Amino acid sequence: MLSLLQQAATLPYARYRWTDGAIRQTEGLRPTVVQTRVRVDRTGADIDTPGRYACELALFLPTGCYATNAVAQWVAWTARTAATWNPGT
Repeated sequence: MLSLLQQAATLPYARYRWTDGAIRQTEGLRPTVVQTRVRVDRTGADIDTPGRYACELALFLPTGCYATNAVAQWVAWTARTAATWNPGT
């Protein structure tokens, strides 16, 4: 992650908008890395998938960020944390 930030803190992108009956294109910059807080609520057994668990996630992401990627990273972090978690210590 740090090497990515050293190489490019932002990436260019084209934004398209419908304005006054025509499509307009503007250029912008997106950050390559963003930080956000994730709130986890309503945890418990998943009624749709027996033997599994479900939760509700709440988060805010800036324009241009993909929640799918943020959730995938959160799930990967949770799996790594759970694999090393020892409640007896």
